[in-house]
Amino acid sequence: TSSDDATGTPKIKLVRPDDSVVDVWIGNTVTLTGSSDTGHTYVSVDATSNFTLTGTYQLSLYTHTDSLKAADKATVHNYWDDAGVTLTAQTYTAEVEFTGSSNTYTWTELNLTIDSSWTIDSVSVTIHVYNSTAGQYPASGEGYLAYTSGTANTDETKILTITNPQHFRNATGNWKTKVKGTKITDTQFDFKADRIEYKPTHYSQYTVSTEFNFSDMTKNIPTQLNFTVVTQYDTSSVNVTIQVWNYSSSAYVTSGEGYATYTSSGSNETTDLSINTNPQFYTSGGNAKIKVTGVLTTNSTYQQETNQIKLVYKYDASSTYDYVLAVTEQEAANWTIKLQVYSSSNIAARALNTTISFHDGTTSDQIIINGGFITQSEGPPYNLTSSSTIYIKMSNVNATSSGTSYIYVYLEIRIPSKTTYAQYIITFEIT
Repeated sequence: TSSDDATGTPKIKLVRPDDSVVDVWIGNTVTLTGSSDTGHTYVSVDATSNFTLTGTYQLSLYTHTDSLKAADKATVHNYWDDAGVTLTAQTYTAEVEFTGSSNTYTWTELNLTIDSSWTIDSVSVTIHVYNSTAGQYPASGEGYLAYTSGTANTDETKILTITNPQHFRNATGNWKTKVKGTKITDTQFDFKADRIEYKPTHYSQYTVSTEFNFSDMTKNIPTQLNFTVVTQYDTSSVNVTIQVWNYSSSAYVTSGEGYATYTSSGSNETTDLSINTNPQFYTSGGNAKIKVTGVLTTNSTYQQETNQIKLVYKYDASSTYDYVLAVTEQEAANWTIKLQVYSSSNIAARALNTTISFHDGTTSDQIIINGGFITQSEGPPYNLTSSSTIYIKMSNVNATSSGTSYIYVYLEIRIPSKTTYAQYIITFEIT
């Protein structure tokens, strides 16, 4: 609402609230030379000029006849109300996009490193890594970094760590990243990039492993187990390991019977595993299991294809007895024997009671089950003298419900004072 004299042109002076230097970027500028105005910049405008300024500034209107001089300051009309006047500050932006190509491996992490500088201080910088899944540059979160640069022409290193890197490249491995710098200033500036590094981390070895379970088989003690595995891979030279589970040691075997290794070379490769020594260790309660594992040093995933898993279970039908078992020493030597539980099933559910003992005129209680709990799982050593016979019996057998319970027991035979011994498996089935 202020007016100039008849011959002058209004001048607008923009002053920051702290009365520091004035920045104006529109129109023809002149700079006062007075000591109190050093660095202050003025803009010549006419009565219809419009421009917008972001922020809070003090507005002063000067009047003069031809040019702005220090002496004219006496005619200044100061006011804060900028109603009817829209001021716009000039903003400079420098933006660059980098593109590149990469591998298509399965990435586990991505690190983008940018070493750069700007030719002016305090630039507002944003770094964006293109998200191919979303089809856009992110404005926050992974793939985005915002900061204010430091001293002009001084290198700064920024690192973006991305933990979901698969989104930040396309199907053919192409990627791109954008760096943008913005500042409200009357000076144009440049971006100087010294290094751009797009560095993914990926697997160098892949393992595929499948476990196969057999169930509801006969519970007769096996005399031989024969596994057949037919498998293949969609790539060559896979290191394959096949292992059968040993219930006695509670682990997959790592050598000997029930274990095989080879390097794949074709389709439908067949492996046979025969277990003849203590095959009863590899079954429990009608169950057995086998694992097939492939390992390959590679940067790409691959598939394991299994076409057949077969188990031939051999047993002697007469090995299941419904009478008291006899143990006879035939080596003309003195041994000690005892019974030891290594597994059981459906004991607690039926609140089973039973006692398993040796007897040969005297009795030695070896295993005691009371109310569904095994209160004695191992018996004391019992002397089996030269050419003698003792018997194994079950007594006090009862349960609170129908069903079938199983007690899996080792019969341990040992020569006194020796550390080695033999174990034979006996399965007690209680219906």
